[in-house]
Amino acid sequence: MLRFETGGQVVFTSLVRHPGTRAQPWLREAMEEVAGSEGFRLVRS
Repeated sequence: MLRFETGGQVVFTSLVRHPGTRAQPWLREAMEEVAGSEGFRLVRS
């Protein structure tokens, strides 16, 4: 549920359409950097 104010009125909606956010692969890069040295093997599916 999204709640926002516009034109002095409070609006509630469960549907949101927006362009999204470009992927930011920093978490994957960090995981790949440390996984091997910590004994983990990464498998892409």
